[in-house]
Amino acid sequence: MFGLSFSELLIIAALALILLGPDRLPEAARTLGKVLREMRGATENLKDRLENELRSAELESLPPAMTPVSQPQTAITAPEAALAPTPSVPPEQAAKEGSTSMLASGPGTDEPPGGTQDT
Repeated sequence: MFGLSFSELLIIAALALILLGPDRLPEAARTLGKVLREMRGATENLKDRLENELRSAELESLPPAMTPVSQPQTAITAPEAALAPTPSVPPEQAAKEGSTSMLASGPGTDEPPGGTQDT
């Protein structure tokens, strides 16, 4: 405790008893305990505030791709939408032409992209 040995603490206690007397020693010990408790609480509070500030500064300095998972993400896409094939012709154009064969062409089909060609 404070880097003092037991014999040094006994000498300090004996001096306190002689200087303060048996009547004022308990009150002085209570006051000293209260001051030490308040100092410990203040240092813990300061330590917690510093850690929170450092953590928030660290999070602000991270690039957006490295944000922690605990933060909510702005857009989440459904897995089905990511796996759905995209048509080679926009639906508006296919509707104008009156043909739906353009949607079934492309990789994985027997038709070349753009449909069958009449020559």
